[in-house]
Amino acid sequence: MAVQFIVTKLDDEGEFLNVFGQLLFTGNYMAGGEVPTVALDIGSAGVVGTNKNTASLPVFLTGQTAIHATRPPHEINIQSEAGTHIPVLIPGTSALNFKIKQIVVSTGAELAAGAYPAAITGAIFNYLMLKFKKNI
Repeated sequence: MAVQFIVTKLDDEGEFLNVFGQLLFTGNYMAGGEVPTVALDIGSAGVVGTNKNTASLPVFLTGQTAIHATRPPHEINIQSEAGTHIPVLIPGTSALNFKIKQIVVSTGAELAAGAYPAAITGAIFNYLMLKFKKNI
């Protein structure tokens, strides 16, 4: 579980669904990017860094238990705390099979396969916001 997307907020806007949460990076990076494990933050009953965010984000799930979308997101926003690497979202063929690829700022090249640098694993304030068209 090298990349985890811990969802802390789902906004149901009728035809669209906004999803917001924290990205956590651990372990080793695979060249070409990695598909994150998605977890709904269960608040104080969760395990920090596994299914509970480590950035003390408030949890606004209001009973939602799933992301009811099958198409790739049509709006994407990634915010990263590490200034040495830029995470880039590569859309997949469905809602949650996207990849996160790491680009090294100084070279513009992709991060080599291997252990994530401390600048990435130590960063807590990495956020991802996605907007989906819901299945209706």
